[in-house]
Amino acid sequence: MFNVSSILPPQSFSILDINMGVFEEIMFRGIILTIFLNYFSEKKALIYTSVLFGLVHYANLLNGVNYEMFIYTTVQVIWAIGMGFLWGYLVLKTNSIFPGIILHYLSNAFDSLWLYIPTSSIEIRLIYMLLFAKFIPIIISIIIIRYLPRIKEKVFM
Repeated sequence: MFNVSSILPPQSFSILDINMGVFEEIMFRGIILTIFLNYFSEKKALIYTSVLFGLVHYANLLNGVNYEMFIYTTVQVIWAIGMGFLWGYLVLKTNSIFPGIILHYLSNAFDSLWLYIPTSSIEIRLIYMLLFAKFIPIIISIIIIRYLPRIKEKVFM
């Protein structure tokens, strides 16, 4: 039997768990963005969805609040607002939530590897995570947005 825990750090569960990224993309870019587009301009719908997506990440503090968790969650909220905007724009451009699902999964998977690096402080771990784990999905998102032609059909999935 293949034992993944022998080759991955113990906190690497996100590498194999795609459910949260899929759920968030379906919920925020597939459902909420679609509803907001019926009531607001594309720009406003994108901004409102992105801010809502980011703020929802404060729910992580329900597990307990300490300094490290508050700092990590605040950085996560700020990052999620930015990525929510990029991935929402990607949905508008491609008319599909699938690129966002893939990029969201990659981001979550890389997160779990960098967050648990044994260092002296949460700040250093966050810098590593932002530079290495978040940089890749951001660059891929920007490249797709920049070079992929806008698809005219209105089919999000």
